[in-house]
Amino acid sequence: MKILITTICLTFVLSLANSANASSLEFNPEKIPSQYNSELAVAVRISTDGKYINAVRGKIMLTEQSPKIKEIRDANSAVSFWIERPSLQDNKIISFSGTMPGGFVGQDTELFTIIFETYQQTADGVVSVIEDSEILLNDGRGTTDRVTVNQLIISQAVNFDTVNPNTITDNISPEVFSPQVSRSTELFNNQWFIVFDTQDKQSGISHYEIQETTNGKIREGAWLTVTSPYLLTDQQLQSYIYVIAVDNQGNERVIKVFPRNPLSWFAVHRSEIVVTIILIASVIVTYFVTNNLHKKNDHNV
Repeated sequence: MKILITTICLTFVLSLANSANASSLEFNPEKIPSQYNSELAVAVRISTDGKYINAVRGKIMLTEQSPKIKEIRDANSAVSFWIERPSLQDNKIISFSGTMPGGFVGQDTELFTIIFETYQQTADGVVSVIEDSEILLNDGRGTTDRVTVNQLIISQAVNFDTVNPNTITDNISPEVFSPQVSRSTELFNNQWFIVFDTQDKQSGISHYEIQETTNGKIREGAWLTVTSPYLLTDQQLQSYIYVIAVDNQGNERVIKVFPRNPLSWFAVHRSEIVVTIILIASVIVTYFVTNNLHKKNDHNV
């Protein structure tokens, strides 16, 4: 009997120790009211318990009781570079993964924020749970850390006020970034691609747009909404590449990447030169034809 009690106590103590030393991914707040007459923000936060980490990933599974999600914001995130920016898939899963080069240590630091639309529920229940979570330590070996998680719950007993997420004021463009052109045997069959990423500390990054042009002139209506990495259309690397980062308030940051193998001035302006020559030739021919007609008319008179 004493052995059994000792074993139970030891197991309990060890479980507390493991929990205390584990990193965590948690919803904040973890309980929301059964109805809300405005948009409601719920943050997903990370705590590392004093340890330096360099990568995090996970999935948030939404139940049928989940309110409708309007958007996901990643401003002020602990993540420096997103491998998979938090996004809603099939209205039931939010996947995310990112890295923190050089390491990150912190408590109760935001990864991203989920904005729920106005809603009303009639029953208590679980809204979402964090699954397949993984945190890697910045120890040179990428050791997997222990992770604790919580659930997001709707409760009729909860009643609180929160800041309306629409009160965020953002008139600042996303941060300056440096897109990189590269290629790899492990990606796109060793074809040339471009990688890019930046942050927006106010409202978060909404999306990226790109266009390639050999003459360096931006063409309205030619922008493509893309994700990184992006397979380049011009595999000869003769085009200027423009990348736009757009935040959730519509502010933009435009970055221009110069071609590695630029075309000659004649090659770039060949069509304009040909058109100009044709116009000049047409004017000359018209002049001589008109002049000859006038001479014939004068001779007949």
